[in-house]
Amino acid sequence: MPLRNPQSYRGGRPKRSSTKTTYFLTLKDVSTALRASEFARLVGIPLNTHATVNFPSGIAEDKASIYIAKTIKNLRQWLRRRGISGAQTTHLWVRERRPDQASHVHLLFHLPLSARLTNSRFAALIPREAGIVLGEVPDRAGRDSGTPVLVLRAKSDEQTREWTRYVLKGISALDANDFGLRPARQGPIAGKRVGVAENIGASEWTNWTTDYRIGGREFALQRWRERAEAAKRVQARTGPA
Repeated sequence: MPLRNPQSYRGGRPKRSSTKTTYFLTLKDVSTALRASEFARLVGIPLNTHATVNFPSGIAEDKASIYIAKTIKNLRQWLRRRGISGAQTTHLWVRERRPDQASHVHLLFHLPLSARLTNSRFAALIPREAGIVLGEVPDRAGRDSGTPVLVLRAKSDEQTREWTRYVLKGISALDANDFGLRPARQGPIAGKRVGVAENIGASEWTNWTTDYRIGGREFALQRWRERAEAAKRVQARTGPA
């Protein structure tokens, strides 16, 4: 019996280890993010806060999405310690990259009016390996201050919509007209380019639509809250300390 070629028989191909590089947001990325932003507003947790994080040059590009995930986890823990439940937290984020620079991230998330979050406080939630120097992040700063971390609060639902459309400018010019967006090329991104919280993602929109047809808005909202709370309780119980 001839020996199997490990490069050709099924199950023996070497595992792909290279990180995928993309140049534009896809139509699916954009449509999912736009719907998620509106869904967050619909369930009463609008993405009313915009944090921009400029990673320093030299960080591993394929680790950036990992740093974002850790930052979001730390943000949730920070909110929970202030009595803010899982059904009050949600987010979406998009990575961008200017020529010859490290990538930066735009993170939109819900922050209750009772929670005060400064630039420096948010920077402390970013993992140290991301290379953000806390001493370079002032508590408050203007848009053009050059601070590596900038946190802004929305003044209206319309501003939240504007922010959502702004962070999706990495769509190709060919596809931008389908959404009425102003494209601005953001360069190659290694690894994940966009992320949406599960509690406002595509599957939750499907669940909401079904529940709404069955019992109306209040029924759909209650079911959504139950799923959101259950997910956060599992995460809090099984996640690392």
